[in-house]
Amino acid sequence: MKQDALISRQSIKKIFSSYHLPQPTLLREIKTGLTNPVFVADEKFVLRIDTSHSEKDPNKFEKEAFLYTLLAKFDIPVPKLIVFDNSKKIIDYEFLLLSYIEGETLEQSFPLQSTQDQTSLCSQLGELAHKIHSVPLSALAAREKLLRKEKNWSETVRDEHLEYFSLVVEKDYLPAQTVTMITDTFKQFSQLKMPRGNESLVHGDFSPSNIQVKNGQIVGIFDFEFATLGDPFYDLQKIPAQFQLGENFDTNLFWKGYEKSDLNSEEKLRLQMYCLNQGLWEIWATETQRFPFGEKQIAEGQELIRIALEL
Repeated sequence: MKQDALISRQSIKKIFSSYHLPQPTLLREIKTGLTNPVFVADEKFVLRIDTSHSEKDPNKFEKEAFLYTLLAKFDIPVPKLIVFDNSKKIIDYEFLLLSYIEGETLEQSFPLQSTQDQTSLCSQLGELAHKIHSVPLSALAAREKLLRKEKNWSETVRDEHLEYFSLVVEKDYLPAQTVTMITDTFKQFSQLKMPRGNESLVHGDFSPSNIQVKNGQIVGIFDFEFATLGDPFYDLQKIPAQFQLGENFDTNLFWKGYEKSDLNSEEKLRLQMYCLNQGLWEIWATETQRFPFGEKQIAEGQELIRIALEL
């Protein structure tokens, strides 16, 4: 959940002066993130401050700093890293200072685009996902520890599923038939063997709210704090729901951009499982109030589960 720590304007001034940057005259907080304060300064800089003190991922800003520098080399439109500071000497928190990418999020922009631009954006989104998933593991090797979870991929997905599913069932959010179908799907998924060689860089929150669009073109992707090494299909968990961009989002064009023509039965099962987990997570996160969610997210979660079970 987004932290209530107050970041004063004086603290922000200290950051800019410490790095010999001009003091911002226009400063606004934006709501792109659910966990950390995010400010835009003079439409030139983005300042992200880690107030979450995450024990699960204490080095998430260090990981982002590494990825922003690396991914630009692979033609992935990420912000330019200006400062990563984990000293806690200037302010009491780690922070990232990044270049600001003009535009609107894909979530905001897509419904307003022409049919031609919507068609193009479907392909562009697939191309973007493919670029991220195609980053060579050798390029990540130097900082692999930042990206790899303690447990292997299958164990991580299993544990997350059981945590979310048990609470959703306990709170009676789903009918008995749906619970049975989810249980059967999970059993099938558990029998899959996920070879280490199938891993790729995973964004971890590949969402239209984290992708920037300008003039019908994808010009940025950010928020890599959940990035990891794992199954690339994890990033595609919302594609069965057309990334929640509406009926004008063409999944066939997405797959064309992703350079994938047909899914085999195993790939369909993986996609189904991740979509189910996303739906369960939305309900779980609302019920536990890990994030400031409400009835909208409950309904979204239930809809994602319904769609996933129809795959």
